[in-house]
Amino acid sequence: MESSLFSVCLLLVSVPVFSLDIPAQSNLDSNIQATDYHHDDVVAITAYIGMSTHIVFSPDEKIEHVFTGFADGWEMVKKSNHLFLKAISVKANQTYFNEEEKEVKEEIVMTPTVRDWKTNLNVVTNKRNYSFSLNLGEGTKGKRQNTYRLTFNYPEEKAKRKALKLEQSKLREKFTPEVHAKNWHYVMQVGKNSRSIAPIKAFDDGRFTYLTFAQNSEIPAIFIVTETGQETLINSHISEHNLDTIVIQRISRQLVLRLNSAVVGVTNQAFDTLSVDNISGTTIKGVRRIIKE
Repeated sequence: MESSLFSVCLLLVSVPVFSLDIPAQSNLDSNIQATDYHHDDVVAITAYIGMSTHIVFSPDEKIEHVFTGFADGWEMVKKSNHLFLKAISVKANQTYFNEEEKEVKEEIVMTPTVRDWKTNLNVVTNKRNYSFSLNLGEGTKGKRQNTYRLTFNYPEEKAKRKALKLEQSKLREKFTPEVHAKNWHYVMQVGKNSRSIAPIKAFDDGRFTYLTFAQNSEIPAIFIVTETGQETLINSHISEHNLDTIVIQRISRQLVLRLNSAVVGVTNQAFDTLSVDNISGTTIKGVRRIIKE
């Protein structure tokens, strides 16, 4: 009894464990598939006679080497981070003896079969190694499982990018001083057909002027108006705190915004005031618009 139990335990320990990854199928089409990349996984691909399979790797990868255990039975085409493959027929020679007992050699064509075309595929890119199990599907089930397109996702890389972005954001917050508005006394004169470049918020902090635009709106060129009435292009940059806000690196009495034929004037009504209090209330009340058609 003890000997039998020992044999069973030994058998269980000796059973190999295979890491076969079955890609997830799209809810809209089972032939469109995706899977997460793991270095030690073998990814299952189901092909179908007369149809091609498209494998999509990371955009920053380039395929360098492609090897399969049955090269004659599979056509492989690589381009950048894309690999295309399909099962193909194989030509072979067979020998037999005719009725006159003479040896006859003839060429035959072997069409792909589920049993004989099963093989493996190894792909080496400039960044990663991939292992696949290639299979031919048959019948209705095989058509449903057929891999039209397989796309790889990279959760580890995504997590690294997210962590890096968070770290960079914390560094920006640490080294970028917080903006404290001091003056909201700004009005606008919006020219005809120029609403698309009109700021939705305008203020200054006693040193720089800040203009906030609606999301996805085009950012115009910004000019300062001199005492002689001339328009001069002024230095500006995008705010670290708000990507929709342009920071103008000075305070001016009059600014002009231009984009093609659109024009908007922005006037600082508190430019000559020695002491300015923050009377903002809300961002909407921070700007009073005067429409001139």
